[in-house]
Amino acid sequence: MQVHVAIPHYNAPQALRSLLAQLTEQDFDSITVLDDHSTDQQKLQDLAREFPVVNFIFGEKNIGAGANRNRFLDMHKTGVVWFIDCDMRVETENVADMLRQKFAGENHIMLGSTILYNNGQPMAWNYGHEMHPQHDRQFTQVVQADHRQTLQQRGWDYPWIWGERVTVDRQVDWVAEGSFALLIDDFAKVGGYDAEFRYHEGQDLAHRLREAGVKIMATGDIVCTHLDIDVRGKARHREIEQSAKLFYQMDKIKKPRLYCFSPAVMLATLTIEIILAIYTFWKYKLNAVTKIVIMLLICLALFQWAEYNVCEGAILLDNLGWAKLGYIAITMLPPLGIHLIYEISGDKRRWIPVLGYTFAAMFISYFLLEANGIKSGACLGNYVIFENQPGVGMWYGLYYYGLLFAAIAYAYVRSKTSSKHIRRSLGSLIVGYVLFMAPTTFVNIIDPSTIIGIPSIMCGFAVLMAVVLAGKVLPEYVNEK
Repeated sequence: MQVHVAIPHYNAPQALRSLLAQLTEQDFDSITVLDDHSTDQQKLQDLAREFPVVNFIFGEKNIGAGANRNRFLDMHKTGVVWFIDCDMRVETENVADMLRQKFAGENHIMLGSTILYNNGQPMAWNYGHEMHPQHDRQFTQVVQADHRQTLQQRGWDYPWIWGERVTVDRQVDWVAEGSFALLIDDFAKVGGYDAEFRYHEGQDLAHRLREAGVKIMATGDIVCTHLDIDVRGKARHREIEQSAKLFYQMDKIKKPRLYCFSPAVMLATLTIEIILAIYTFWKYKLNAVTKIVIMLLICLALFQWAEYNVCEGAILLDNLGWAKLGYIAITMLPPLGIHLIYEISGDKRRWIPVLGYTFAAMFISYFLLEANGIKSGACLGNYVIFENQPGVGMWYGLYYYGLLFAAIAYAYVRSKTSSKHIRRSLGSLIVGYVLFMAPTTFVNIIDPSTIIGIPSIMCGFAVLMAVVLAGKVLPEYVNEK
């Protein structure tokens, strides 16, 4: 069986030269450099002259690492192809022979190598389970708690977690695209890489190969060291986010199809809430009640804007910055609601709103000052999930739902002793609370996977609360209806 090497390359000629010096000493049937339109073509021409046994394909334009690998299919080779990134150092001497053994008898596998960091430690996420926001969140929590039995039960006991290497070939969902081999026929059968992916292309390829009956395997018999030469620059983070979004939207994972929370609707909701805030400012005399209503509307709008930036590419702040700002905005909503009831009903017990704001300040301080208070925001295309430290979510949920239910009870009790128009205003406020809490709860019941997106989904329905605030609560408070 023939074994071929394909090396995707972009703007790393020195690393490529070192790799070619290694590979030309081994027994491969062919070695091909797939250049993705590097800026210094002269250096590539020099390398082509230095290594005449190596084939060079010079791309006429830059199309991304995944699509660049597809250029190998134009050579119409047969057998096995080993894709290895140009910034790798090969630590195994007999790779060609090893691959001939692994693929003997037309073995339909995608075989990922062990990849090491420069310090000799195995690279994290060199292989693993298919990317899924809920599973990744659970995995992180179990690893941090060091529950090895749970990891084993779920098939997540990857040796790299403990700084160890694979000793026996094991089946996984995907392997890193930096160094892997497969039958050329299998690669061609699934159409190679999806050119839309600039990142996570290995996840997508592995998913389609599994659907075609190809097993994804990780081995410790072939070892490479990743020199980690970054040619993506500032585009890396944006490409990661966009590719993750694309992966989820292309039904690679089962996800709730709540299209009412898509980025386009986030903008529409933001617009409605801003218009209502401006209308309130223009229509009503500024006092404590109208100021709180305006603040509620601004916080709701700010959360929608934060979500939109997480989904569509961060403006001014990075993804994490918008995730933190969004969390701060929604953290203020429950105490603002308590304060609104306090002002509408004319309550004199000032400690009630102060207590609510104190709880909010504690969580906001944690989110701002703790390095991992909020880890990230991830867009699923139809709603956003925000990742925070294990354990904090439970306390935050108690705070959030506790104050929401307390607000409903508080409004009900205060309405009993209030004048007619105040009672109607508080009654409308209770209806507003129910309008965004009940649908969120219903969605979570029919599809429990949406629980991880509660803040996003709840604030999507909260536009109903915004309409009630401006259209019922305020008019009834000033006795206009």
